Amino acid sequence: MKKLISFFILLFIATLELSADEKRSYQFENSTYEYSTPKTFDFVTTAPGNYLNFLDSSFSAKSMKGWGTIIATSALLYAYDEEILKAVQNAGRQIGFGNKDKSRETVLINAPTDVPSALFFLGDGFTSIGIGAGFLTAGLIKEDPRMLQTTSQIFQGLLMSGFTSQALKRVTGREEPFRRTQKRGRWDPFIGSEQYEDNKTKYDSYPSAHMATAMTTFTIISKNYPEYSFVDPLGYSLLGLLGFQMVNSGVHWASDIPLSVGMGYMIGKTIVDNGRKIASDETQTTFLPFINSAGSVGASFKILY
Repeated sequence: MKKLISFFILLFIATLELSADEKRSYQFENSTYEYSTPKTFDFVTTAPGNYLNFLDSSFSAKSMKGWGTIIATSALLYAYDEEILKAVQNAGRQIGFGNKDKSRETVLINAPTDVPSALFFLGDGFTSIGIGAGFLTAGLIKEDPRMLQTTSQIFQGLLMSGFTSQALKRVTGREEPFRRTQKRGRWDPFIGSEQYEDNKTKYDSYPSAHMATAMTTFTIISKNYPEYSFVDPLGYSLLGLLGFQMVNSGVHWASDIPLSVGMGYMIGKTIVDNGRKIASDETQTTFLPFINSAGSVGASFKILY
């Protein structure tokens, strides 16, 4: 599966060579940003630098308020994880969702077969790839650098959120709800790679890669297209439905979600901030005195927009 995802990312991004290399400025409410057509493998070559910036921003003084929110929310949800799980799964049964993921394994993907599994698929890597492919197609047709940058950023977000989620899963080793052997799931920190691969669901709960991936993709779109007022309400509504179904299907605890959301947001924001430049929208004036050949004194006044 991972090889197939990598193949599609490379296939989509490689077509950027078909687009003309250009820069274009876009006026948002308070700022003007300049976007350049990304190079073919920018989503790979800029990833290390962006990841370091992500880590630096995540542990800066400005992020302490965010960390406080994540820690407090996670602790509160953890205290009531069992009760939340039972309540959500009861609601899932009442609305006809059931409590099991009914995705069907195919050659390419775990394909959704009903509404609940479609909601869970919102956080799948192939959903982000499909969204990126849509931006790529439109960007090539319109020769729009912002759309092409959005494509490159979404694919980089997949790499960064996937890597971070997998690393943290191996560090925390929390049982998924449907595999729990004790209340709120057992934690086995720093398990070996072989042990993890042999029994993923026993150690795979914290944090949620699906939520982190979806949040990263949503954040990238939201930051790049702030003029579209429907993006944020739609995005947060879909994220809420994804979170409900992750708990309803017994794949994640409610307390798995806050860190995943925060992580996805910071990854997406970092990638967008480093993928565009703030264009100068200030008026510059120049005033210079002069003396001409006839001995007359004057001044030149120039305005640059």
